Amino acid sequence: MQTYLAERHYPRVIVFWMDTCRNNVGAWPNRKIEPPSEHGRGFGYYAAKDAAMSREAKCSMMLWDGKSKGTLNNMLNLIAAQKRTLVYFAPRKEFYMLATHADLQALFAHCRPRDLDDAARGLG
Repeated sequence: MQTYLAERHYPRVIVFWMDTCRNNVGAWPNRKIEPPSEHGRGFGYYAAKDAAMSREAKCSMMLWDGKSKGTLNNMLNLIAAQKRTLVYFAPRKEFYMLATHADLQALFAHCRPRDLDDAARGLG
């Protein structure tokens, strides 16, 4: 996604990172997020960065494979904050605009139930 945005000279991107800023193709502003001390490198560790992005974003664009717990968590956070999210759903090679829980349910209809259950396990 960064390459796509950089090739189009899209300026309104902020790259969030924790340990090192590994990818910043467009040389955009970046923001370091301090990791929570109580988590190892598991879900909670990465969720801290994702939560900061969700709080600060006006909108979001993400790629989802229908399995990633972190991406699902981001979608839920953004919808709860009433922020629009454009999701490229890789299994169908289609974009979905999410603004409500009904939009999210429409996307879920295209997911494999087992993958969705696994991704949702342990979330809120």
